[in-house]
Amino acid sequence: MLTNKNNNYYIYITAYKNKYILDKPINNQKIVSIDLGIKNQLTLSNGLILNYNIPKSKREKRLQRRLSKKVKNSNNYRKLNNKLNIEQTKTVNKRRDTISKIVHYISTDYNIIITQKDNIRGWKHLFGKRIESTNIGGIIEALKHKASTFILLDRFIPTTKECSKCHNRYDIKLDERIIQMP
Repeated sequence: MLTNKNNNYYIYITAYKNKYILDKPINNQKIVSIDLGIKNQLTLSNGLILNYNIPKSKREKRLQRRLSKKVKNSNNYRKLNNKLNIEQTKTVNKRRDTISKIVHYISTDYNIIITQKDNIRGWKHLFGKRIESTNIGGIIEALKHKASTFILLDRFIPTTKECSKCHNRYDIKLDERIIQMP
């Protein structure tokens, strides 16, 4: 498919890859679970914490302020809108690049990826710019397509309250992330 964005032409090519089927025993496969968050965007079950943030550039903010003061559909409005579109495209490309690097790392190193379906739209209402600048939802969508086996758990399962070794459930508060075994 050929598209035109900001006077640049792009060709989209779609390739299909067969999904990996669980024919090997699970013991031989690498499994990782991912916890999404605000403070630490991605926390993997092996202890790796991924923090990244790609905010709007100062130039993009300035162009948005200037554009809001222009008369709509005037020539200066259109020129400034084109400049703003180019700057927004740069920011989107930086975010996509970061997401693709993270997804590539996770999907190549691990065979089975498990995460919980979180209400990211609800987070956006509470935390706004911090969620927008990280694009956490984009990582989950990309992992759905690229991971060999992707398991999405229901968001109401109390995964933090369950011990990973003995599978017993303990009543702990949300701010306590480490279970103290009795």
